[in-house]
Amino acid sequence: MLLTTLAVAVCLAPVGSPARVFLRTGLAKDMIDPLRLGWREAFHGDFEIDGEAVAMQVLASRSDPKMTLKRLESHFESRGARFAGASGARLGWGLAAWPDRSAHVLLVSHPLASDTLVFVHHRRSAARSGLKSPLAADIPVYPGAELSRTVSRAESGLRIAFFETAASEGEVLGYYESNLSRNGWHPALKDAHGRALPRSLLFYLKKSRVCCISLDSAGLGRMNLITVLTKDID
Repeated sequence: MLLTTLAVAVCLAPVGSPARVFLRTGLAKDMIDPLRLGWREAFHGDFEIDGEAVAMQVLASRSDPKMTLKRLESHFESRGARFAGASGARLGWGLAAWPDRSAHVLLVSHPLASDTLVFVHHRRSAARSGLKSPLAADIPVYPGAELSRTVSRAESGLRIAFFETAASEGEVLGYYESNLSRNGWHPALKDAHGRALPRSLLFYLKKSRVCCISLDSAGLGRMNLITVLTKDID
């Protein structure tokens, strides 16, 4: 879920400066140099995951996922990491681990494209402490919901929080419809009765900010996952 979330976040975030990535995370020596591998870099930038600074890269390899994974294995092992991974024809994953840091890899190849997209996030190994929501005060938390993960990017005003709850979709979305309106948010789409559309995914606007809320089932007999995303749009 984490790398998928970051892949979405990358699409919403402008390209950052290399110096800012290196200085904030201190992971410059582990960043992949695309020129050495004959690849292209589509994005790099800083995020915060659960309050921890993470450096993110998106690269394009001209090889299929299996060959791309072999190149990554050679790259990280030459830098003293233990590497493990697996790949099919279209998807792959990898993990490079040092005693104090790690690099997580997601490989995606589309049937109609010749390139393989390589999503890499570099992070320090750190004990997970108590999470704090990055959301502003005008975004309420569903009563009783437990915060499970946070992602943010200061440069673009992107903030994402994931909550777990036993409540149903109707209860959660009804709660946010009512409370967001009280806090000055307005639905981007409305039906004939003035209710937000679509009902399964809420989009709200407030001045130069957008808020998106969805609820997904975590499986039979398990908790539901609330995703709350806000972003500056000016």
